[in-house]
Amino acid sequence: MGIVPPFYNNNIALKDFRIKFYSESVFEKWKQNNSNTPLTFEDFSSTQMLDGFILSKDEGEQLATFETKTKEDFFVLIKSNQFPILDNFYNYATHVNRLLRDEYIFRVKEELKIIDTRYKDITSTDSDIVNIILQIDRYIVAAERESNVIDIQRPTIPKKVSPKSSLTLALSIVFGGMADVFFILVRNAITKRKEL
Repeated sequence: MGIVPPFYNNNIALKDFRIKFYSESVFEKWKQNNSNTPLTFEDFSSTQMLDGFILSKDEGEQLATFETKTKEDFFVLIKSNQFPILDNFYNYATHVNRLLRDEYIFRVKEELKIIDTRYKDITSTDSDIVNIILQIDRYIVAAERESNVIDIQRPTIPKKVSPKSSLTLALSIVFGGMADVFFILVRNAITKRKEL
């Protein structure tokens, strides 16, 4: 993870990142500046419209899904081996990260204004408040130096994540054999019944 404001934690930052990542308005604004992208929001949206109802998509139907390794470590799984799509998702995630950083900077500056109006006469004995102000100031300085809320790395080389072809072949042979046996049993039962 990158850096988050003092009154946030990594889980909140990840949740905020996901909300922005799956926001159609955020995507459409990004796409206006990246009109040559092959991505469409429907490719990775977590919902779909069916008969006038908005339904959640299965993860298998999404082009991009969030996967969690540990509590602190996650990645976006892109189901494609096309480098332009991987690069576009990287660029989009970086855009979302910048938006989140700017939003957090705005929020902490608002927090400072609230503290300023409520505690006009801060003395050195108000160590808790002074400590909070210092944490907020440190965050603002770090965030304005282009630090990210989420550490985003470039895409890795695509890996095949679908079932192995040998496994598919073996399962096809087993299920095909079972279907053949079932068909023969049913056909024999029908011919014996006709003979009666």
